[in-house]
Amino acid sequence: MAMGLPIDQAIDRIVASARELDAAAEKTSQPQSFGQKIAQAVKAKLAKQQPRTTADAHNESFGEQIKKAVEKKSGAKRHKEYAKRERDRYEQQRKCAKGE
Repeated sequence: MAMGLPIDQAIDRIVASARELDAAAEKTSQPQSFGQKIAQAVKAKLAKQQPRTTADAHNESFGEQIKKAVEKKSGAKRHKEYAKRERDRYEQQRKCAKGE
């Protein structure tokens, strides 16, 4: 006797429990990589935000959105813009000083 039941019935119950556990394990989602988790989190966050007004924003892939965000935050791009403004400013001052 096992678990208060005859051996055959105990084995049948254990096998049935094992099948149920297997079925439940198959229903759970597959393990995700770190990148997949990030992508899923960003998509969920974007879904909660207000929709954008431009139609092309909806057609962009996740990678394109990340690329644009990185470019927007890039210090190199801001430095180039700053250097151009300064160069133009000093050029104007030089023209004024020469009397052009």
